[in-house]
Amino acid sequence: MNAPRLTPGHIDEQIVGEAYHVFPGTTLTICALALRNGFHVTGESAAASPANFDADIGRKIARDNARNKIWAL
Repeated sequence: MNAPRLTPGHIDEQIVGEAYHVFPGTTLTICALALRNGFHVTGESAAASPANFDADIGRKIARDNARNKIWAL
């Protein structure tokens, strides 16, 4: 098999910026990834219980969800 393939490294090279927002009074975290071609993809996360909310974990999950959407592009 010699055809070109997408790799995780190629996907990561397309990301040129990222921004996060947590909506006040919620655990909803949104990540927007800016891509080299000018397109943006978003991912989200939310804790099932506000008592379990961890901002760092929310950011990681939201970013992972946004990154996973790049494969479809």
